[in-house]
Amino acid sequence: MITRLLDALLAQDAAALEALRPTLDGDLAALADIALARLALRVPPAGSDAARLLLAVSGHPGLSLAEVAELAGVAAPAAAARTLLADGLVVDRRFERGDVWARTARGAQAVRVLKG
Repeated sequence: MITRLLDALLAQDAAALEALRPTLDGDLAALADIALARLALRVPPAGSDAARLLLAVSGHPGLSLAEVAELAGVAAPAAAARTLLADGLVVDRRFERGDVWARTARGAQAVRVLKG
């Protein structure tokens, strides 16, 4: 079972994880839940702080969170930033420098949905 779970995780195979999920318990179930959440494209609601931050990061990669928040007009960006990071839409490190924000490929997908 662990081998199948690892295979599904490494392949980022949501269908395989969903199929395995009922057979897992404890930490393995939690791991599967986390992986499934990361694999699901979660687009922040249009007009939300998270959406505004994502659009600002998309248009201006390489800025700090404070700079991106200022561009987006978000006064308290911490919660929205945590959501974007947890959903895999942005990264806060680039070229081994911290607090350098850029969108991920999943973030690019979310931007396309937001701009729809």
